[in-house]
Amino acid sequence: MAIDRQALVTRHNVTLDLVDPLSPLSVGNGRFCFTADVTGLQTLRTEYNEGIPLATMAEWGWNSHPNTGDARPEDTVETIDTYGREVPYLVNQRAESADWLRANPHQTNLGAIGFVDGDGETLSADGITSPRQHLDLWRGHLSSRFEFSGELVEVETVCHPESDTIGIRATSTRIGSGDLAIALVFPYTSAVWGKDPADWDGPDRHTTSVDVGVDLTVIDRRLDDLAYSCSVHHGPNVGIELAAPHTVVVRSIDVDRIELVIAFSPGAFEGTPTFGDVKRSTEHYWAAFWQSGGAIDLLLLDAQKNTYLPNGHNFQAARLPLDLPGNGGLLTAVAMMAAGWDGGTGGRAFPEGWDVRHEGLWAMP
Repeated sequence: MAIDRQALVTRHNVTLDLVDPLSPLSVGNGRFCFTADVTGLQTLRTEYNEGIPLATMAEWGWNSHPNTGDARPEDTVETIDTYGREVPYLVNQRAESADWLRANPHQTNLGAIGFVDGDGETLSADGITSPRQHLDLWRGHLSSRFEFSGELVEVETVCHPESDTIGIRATSTRIGSGDLAIALVFPYTSAVWGKDPADWDGPDRHTTSVDVGVDLTVIDRRLDDLAYSCSVHHGPNVGIELAAPHTVVVRSIDVDRIELVIAFSPGAFEGTPTFGDVKRSTEHYWAAFWQSGGAIDLLLLDAQKNTYLPNGHNFQAARLPLDLPGNGGLLTAVAMMAAGWDGGTGGRAFPEGWDVRHEGLWAMP
């Protein structure tokens, strides 16, 4: 019996109808990932820090804080008796250098993109009603809708399959009236234990410069040894301002829709894609992806054989493009949650109740 691959994939589409900090959804391409809350953006990052933080990350986005203490790996060496031999291991986490070595280099939250009200204030979960969000796996398309101040807001979020680019289309009368805008906020990086990889309280430790054009605004970022650009492609009917040292606000001018294509790059980004371009590329790529390689439909098995997975493991293909392949298939959400992990169980970097341990990488069955 032939497998209906579209039915197999869409069977696992995700629908949310509440604000759940432990259930953010993501779009990505294997080298880049954007994790969103129920608004389709990263509006509720404060609330989601209590669960799984919202972040924007790329493979190239590594940063190291200044090594002011001249930390060296050899500072953490201890010799351990190993079957009669004294063997040096880098295991002394009590050494002064250990904290810096553990935390550096670290992944960077490249920026948070979320809704703000007419005064530039971030929306709260209390101000969002009747949320409804749907992740279409077959098309790689995240659609969200909610009400703000009694009016409907509809959001489409997609990620380009070949570049570190997010496409956003937001529609609402509140956007046209100026009561709703989109803000891009850029943090420093955190090196302390915790869920959020960003430091939102170090404005003097990094720089954000903005060059506003008619259809393109380029934001240059500098923090320690990492430099990158954020290119915001937009139409002429928007106003853009640097509202705070690291906050860029995008407002519509008399139009009920904002369409943005936001590209992150360690160098200059070439090309001028529209939201439609990104959406079409995304849908074409994911449809082709799901139709390539092998597929197994467990619902075609006898009920007795389909009661449970034999070993209880959910094997994660390292090439699934939503996740960063550099970490061997580890879920991107987990990679985003912590500034570092020493391998211990019950670490403070993970939500309460999680039992996290390293078991090595399993081969695909």
